[in-house]
Amino acid sequence: LPEGDSLAGLDVAARAGDVALAGEIVERLRMANTPLEEKHFEPLLAAVLARKQWMPAMRVLHMMRQAGYGKAAATLRPLERAVANAEEPEQLAETVFGVVADSRDEQTLAVDHVTLDALVAGLAQAGCVEAAASRLNTWYTQLGIVRSTSSYECVIEGCMARRNKTVAERMLAQLIDERLQPSQRIYEAMIHIALVQPNYEDAFVYLEAMKAHAMMPAWRTLAAIVRRCARVRDVRAQTALREMRRLGLVVTPVLASYAQNAGRSPRNMGALKTSDEPKKEEPSLNDLFDNDSFRV
Repeated sequence: LPEGDSLAGLDVAARAGDVALAGEIVERLRMANTPLEEKHFEPLLAAVLARKQWMPAMRVLHMMRQAGYGKAAATLRPLERAVANAEEPEQLAETVFGVVADSRDEQTLAVDHVTLDALVAGLAQAGCVEAAASRLNTWYTQLGIVRSTSSYECVIEGCMARRNKTVAERMLAQLIDERLQPSQRIYEAMIHIALVQPNYEDAFVYLEAMKAHAMMPAWRTLAAIVRRCARVRDVRAQTALREMRRLGLVVTPVLASYAQNAGRSPRNMGALKTSDEPKKEEPSLNDLFDNDSFRV
């Protein structure tokens, strides 16, 4: 079977949840002495997960990792989505965790923080952030698995979607207590959570923390700061716009107009003067943060 046809067949099997087809293609490749790679294993795993065959999924994952694949979080996105989209996310997550726990002796390579992260992330995406935070403690401790920064990212990003400041702050404090370094994703999530609160000064505290660790906020984060400040006529909206330009980030006419008009949409306001084009010089990280207007 030609390589292209094999991959096309595996893709169809993954999308249809056809475990028999995916298994047959992989077996034929093996019998033809074709080296099995991640691109072959992942569709098989996706098909098994689509059918909710949890123990076979652990076997496939173990086999993948024996071959040196399947260690990235992306491999278990189908599991994450299965939990997130379930009618009873907590019940499904507990069921899968039971299978993971039962796999410790035989499918040892399938049981690690990446697998548990997928379950926790699914819970968080389903809106069950309190449950996700709880399982982040109990599941990892029960299996003797060390939590990583990515484990906390799953919960804190779920808190961002739910605007849950309480759980997010608790998770951040716990992460720091465990001597882990918050990632850029965590800092940016905390900024977004702070920006939707009545008092949003904590957003600038996290901004300063990013500066201390040589992290530059993404366009989306700085744009959110501009919008939030503009809505209450905070002069830091204009400061953030200037820093975006100095960093070479695109300042759209809509964003510039929003800041100029104190948070009012430019729609139906007639023609508005747009901002200058972003400067082309190479920015430094300090350009973003040294302005006193950003300090609390």
